[in-house]
Amino acid sequence: MKFNRRIRRTLSALTLLFLCGGPMSKSNAATLPSITVEGLGGGVYQAVGQFSVLVSSRDVWEILVDYDRIGKYVSSIESCKVKERRPDYVLVEQINRQGIGFLHRRFEVLLKVKETPQTRIDFEDLLKKSFDSYSGSWEIESVGEQSRITHRLQVKVSSVVPAFLIRGFLQRGVGQVLNEVKTEIERKKK
Repeated sequence: MKFNRRIRRTLSALTLLFLCGGPMSKSNAATLPSITVEGLGGGVYQAVGQFSVLVSSRDVWEILVDYDRIGKYVSSIESCKVKERRPDYVLVEQINRQGIGFLHRRFEVLLKVKETPQTRIDFEDLLKKSFDSYSGSWEIESVGEQSRITHRLQVKVSSVVPAFLIRGFLQRGVGQVLNEVKTEIERKKK
């Protein structure tokens, strides 16, 4: 049973990477916020992206913690629902859809989200259905009149997936999410 689960995860990861088209083209790279992707060993990869906006950290916070609305402006999120709110965390069910044209793959996560008001959001997948591990954070820092937003995502996938495909997928996926979040923050400012 465990072997079949690992095969499904590996096939899911390979399908996702294939459908997302591998590494990002140089023409797309110029429009994205700054993003770095590195392999940490053992099939674990981390993407870190950052952008700044002329919006207060309070306004940025309100947008980032409105989990039920995320799917309205992040195109890869098919649904995002708060399942439970507790004093020390929020459970958020998220279904992501990745792909090109008519070829798509769905990925499900149940995120345990811990909020540090106005400054940080940490999340970790409890479901472990689509990834061996999936965790990360959003950090908001006030810098003068600007807010600097840093997003970290750490995933563990099967080691049979070539590193260049994982890096390309993370570069493209995190870049798209950051661009869409930045656009929403700037739109709400107006």
